[in-house]
Amino acid sequence: MSKYNILISGQKQCWIEFKDQWKWKLYMTLVSLTLFAIPAAIITTCYTVIIITIWTKSTSNFNRPKKHLTGGRLGNNL
Repeated sequence: MSKYNILISGQKQCWIEFKDQWKWKLYMTLVSLTLFAIPAAIITTCYTVIIITIWTKSTSNFNRPKKHLTGGRLGNNL
C-alpha cells in the first residue's frame, strides 16, 4: 500500500494505492460496512424495538374498558 498527496485544482488530496486487487476490495468492503451496513442495522433494530413497544402498549390499552364510557366505573356493578 502506498499513500501519497496530490495537488488537484489547487487542493491537496490524499490517495491510497493498493498493489493487489483483493486489498482494494477488502478496503472498500470494510468502508461500506462501517459507513452504511452497520449503522443501517442499528437504526433498523431501534425502529423495530420502538414499533413493537408501541404496538404492545396500544393493544393492551385498546382491550381495557374506558372510564369515560362507563360513567367513571369499571365493570357492571350497580
